[in-house]
Amino acid sequence: MKKQLIPGFMAIALTLSVSPAWALFEEDKAEMLQGTKVTLVEAVQAALTNVKGKAFDVELEEEDGKTVFEVKVIDETGATREIYVDAKAGTVLKIEKD
Repeated sequence: MKKQLIPGFMAIALTLSVSPAWALFEEDKAEMLQGTKVTLVEAVQAALTNVKGKAFDVELEEEDGKTVFEVKVIDETGATREIYVDAKAGTVLKIEKD
């Protein structure tokens, strides 16, 4: 019984210790979204128009002074690509092979 409780308490402790940091992270993302005109769905659609495959991850970030969606796609050959979509214009800025 004691062994079963320890992982549960550890998970709770980790959650409580990470929560304040997560709140700061979310505020930064919310601030970044204020000037955007493109939705996450539109960013993924733009990425998949340029690289055929399946999107599996999207992040909002700053890249070269611009707010961008970084869309990760597994292309038709099985390679992972990172497609950077301008969050204001919806255009693809660059495509990188991961």
